[in-house]
This record gives sequence, structure tokens and C-alpha cells, in this order.
Amino acid sequence: MKALTDQEKQAVSDVAAMISPGIGPQDLAAVIMNESSFNPAATNTDSSGIMHGGLIQISDTNAQKFGYSGASDLLSTNPDIESQLRGPVLDYFNYVKKTFGPINNAQDLATAVYAPALLGKPTDTSAVDVVSGLATVQDYLNRVNAAGTSTASIEWPEASMAAKIWSLPGIALVEDLPGNPTTDLFIIFGVLAGAGFLYWYLNRPRKRR
Repeated sequence: MKALTDQEKQAVSDVAAMISPGIGPQDLAAVIMNESSFNPAATNTDSSGIMHGGLIQISDTNAQKFGYSGASDLLSTNPDIESQLRGPVLDYFNYVKKTFGPINNAQDLATAVYAPALLGKPTDTSAVDVVSGLATVQDYLNRVNAAGTSTASIEWPEASMAAKIWSLPGIALVEDLPGNPTTDLFIIFGVLAGAGFLYWYLNRPRKRR
């Protein structure tokens, strides 16, 4: 693993906060380290012939859900760590939250990558698609924890205020924004300001004639 730049560290902190207030940058870094060693070009093909690629090994099938033709297209469109984090990685976890349930802690985060259908279930539950050498969520958690020792010494910056606000209940439900917290907040506040003005305009005092 190469040393992360300050911008890349900030992206890890921001995206972790945007996934959930209960997720820290070290939690996200451990999952990424296990999946790709922070190599944004990492790929593998599963036993069904489906390609997976990127920091958290997003499959062809899931990449298509986010508007890409497949994993290869996802990688070529987002060739570096920061663009993948703020784009498809965040898209993936938003998709999991919307489809399978909340991601509240490090265990949920790892489960979301390994077998999202098992979110909230006991860690000794067997997965439907068992990866070689991994029979349960706990087996995967053990690997993630071991991988996390490689990133444990990194000093992570505090998540930006925009990222923290983005993850608040209600705002975090807006799943289809670009993924950059500052841009997203401009969109959100712009919509709120417009709605406020419309409300005022429709309810403003009118002079009697």
C-alpha cells in the first residue's frame, strides 16, 4: 500500500462520516485494505465469471446500478482513490442502506461489503455465496480486523462539516446527489431556500383593495 495523500485521507474521513455518524475513517480504511489494499485498479473475477473492481470490489452488476456499463467502466471513469471514494464507493453504501437497512457501526460496514443481505443478523450466519475460506460474516470480520492493523497508525483528519451535516437524518436520505459533500449541501440548501421563498410568497400578507 502506498502512502495516502492528505486529500485521500480527507476523502476517507468524509465518506466514512457520510455513510453514518457511527462509522470512523479507520473502519472504512480496514474494509478497503482488505478488499484492495487501497489499489483503485484492483480487479478479480468470481466463480460465476462476474468481474469485481476498485477499492471495495464493486461487481459488474452493482456498477450497472450506478450508471456504469460494468466494473471496467467504473474504474476507467474513477481511476483514483478520491474519485472512487466520493463516487461509486459512497453510491454503493447508499444503495445498501436503501435496500438492506442501516449501517450503524464497523460490523455493519464490513457486512455491507461481504454480504449485505445479512445486515443485522448474527455474525455466525452462513452467507449464500461463500467466498473461498469464508463461511460466515465473522470470518470476514476477522480478515477485515487483521487488514486494519496496516492502517491503524494513520492519523485521519476530522471529517468536514459538510460531510457531517450530509449524514444527518433526513439529509442523508437524499441518495441521488453527486457525492461531493460541499456540492450536495449547495443543492440541498438551494432547494430548501427555494421552498422557503415559495412558502413565503404564497402566504405573504396581501393588501385589501
